[in-house]
Amino acid sequence: MGTYLNRTAGTATSSTAWTFSCWLKRSQYRDKDGQGTNYFFGNKIGSPDNNNWLGATFEDDDTLRVQSWYGGVQLRTSMKFRDTNAWYHIVLAADSSQSESSRLKIYVNSVQQTDMTVTNHPSSNFNFNWCNSGANHIVGSIQNSSNVYYDFFNGYMTHVAFVDGSQLTPSNFGETDSSTGIWKPKGSPTGVTYGNNGYFLKMENSGNLGLDSSGNGNNLTVNNAGTGAQVSDSPSNNFCTMNTLSQIGEQSQAETGNKTLGCLQTITRTGSGSDGACYGSLAIPKGGKWFWETKIASMSGNNAAIGVRTAYDYSEVVWYSNNGNLYVNNSNTGSPGTSYAQGDIIGIAVDTTNNQITFYKNGVALSPYTYSDMPEALKNGFSPFWNDFGGNPGPTCQANFGNPPFTISSTNADAAGVGSFEYTVPSGFYALCTKNIASQGGA
Repeated sequence: MGTYLNRTAGTATSSTAWTFSCWLKRSQYRDKDGQGTNYFFGNKIGSPDNNNWLGATFEDDDTLRVQSWYGGVQLRTSMKFRDTNAWYHIVLAADSSQSESSRLKIYVNSVQQTDMTVTNHPSSNFNFNWCNSGANHIVGSIQNSSNVYYDFFNGYMTHVAFVDGSQLTPSNFGETDSSTGIWKPKGSPTGVTYGNNGYFLKMENSGNLGLDSSGNGNNLTVNNAGTGAQVSDSPSNNFCTMNTLSQIGEQSQAETGNKTLGCLQTITRTGSGSDGACYGSLAIPKGGKWFWETKIASMSGNNAAIGVRTAYDYSEVVWYSNNGNLYVNNSNTGSPGTSYAQGDIIGIAVDTTNNQITFYKNGVALSPYTYSDMPEALKNGFSPFWNDFGGNPGPTCQANFGNPPFTISSTNADAAGVGSFEYTVPSGFYALCTKNIASQGGA
C-alpha cells in the first residue's frame, strides 16, 4: 500500500466554498499496479455511498481531472502534465455561490486553466457535502466504496494547504522570484483565514509530515511512509532524478515504494529485446564538480553500465560496466578491472575543471579517467545515465542524487551541506541540483 495522509473533518465553516493548494512533482505516469490515475487529493463522506466523493487526479492521458461524483461535477484539463522533472503548483478553488464559470477553478503555476475537455460546473449554491463533519480528507490517495485506499500519488508533495470557507487565488500561496522570474511558494500563505477544517502542511518535520502549521492544530495522520519519506528536493531546489521522458529501449518505470513523497530514481529492465537506457533529468553543467551514487538493487547476471553520456548519442560516453571494464566512446579500455554486483553502490564524480571522471565502488575510489572529449560533451547535454545490454529480467539500479531511494546507514552531505549519500562525498564536489548549479555550474 502506498503512502497517504488523512484527517477526519469536524464541523465545516462552509460546504459551498473551499480552496486546495499544493506543490507537487510527478514521478511517473502509472503506478506499480498499472493504474493510470494518481490521486493527489481526495475526500469521502459516508459508506458505501459512492456519490459523496471528490477527487483530484492525473489521468492515464496525463490530463488533470477534478470530480465530485455527487452532483456530476467535473473539470478536466486539455493541458497534459508530462514533465516529471519539474514542480507544479496546483490550486483548486470553489465557491458555488458565484456565477457558473467561476464556481470551480483550476490554476497551474498561477495561471487559470480555461481550456477544458470536460466542463461540468457545480449548480448554484451546490453543497460539497464531503466538506462536512465526519468526512475523510486525504492527501495522496482516495477511497473506494469499501473504504479501501488506492491509486496513490507517485511523486513529491509539499506546502499542502486546505482552506475551509474561501475561494482563493494562487497569489495567496505563491509569488514570483524577483531574481529568476520563477513562480515559487511563499514561506507561509498570506491573506488566508483557514476556517474550521483548514490546514497547512509544510512537511518540514521529518518525524511528523502531517503537522499543521495553520494554527488550527488540524494535523493529518501519516500512513505507510516508512523511512526516507522526507527529501531535500523542493520547488526552490530541484534535484536531478531519472527522467522518464528519456527512456530508450525496454525499461520499466519503477517508483520508490509508491510513496506520496517519492520520485523516480529506480529503473528496471523488463524486456529481452533492444538495449535500454535512461538519463538524468539535469545535464552536467559546463563548470564545477558533481557527484551522485547508484546502487545495484538486483543484477540477475546481466550487463549493467553506469556513467555519463550525451543525450541520445553513444559517441560521447564514459561508463563503468559490471564486468569491471571502463568504456570510453564505445571502446573498452580494460580498466579499472574491478567488477560490481548486486548490493554494491557505485559513486560517480565528474570534474569538469580537470576533465576527469572517477568511479567509486562502495566508497573506494578507482583510478580517475581523464576524458579529453568532455568540453565538447558538455555542450551536447552530458548527463548521468544507466544502460543495460539485454537479458530478461534485467538489472535494477537506484540512483541517489542526494535523495536516496534506498536505505543508507550514514548521512553524508556534499560540499554545500546538501543531500544525503551513503559514502563520503569527494572534497569540493556537489549534488546535482538547481541551487548548486546556480552557484557552481559556470557558464
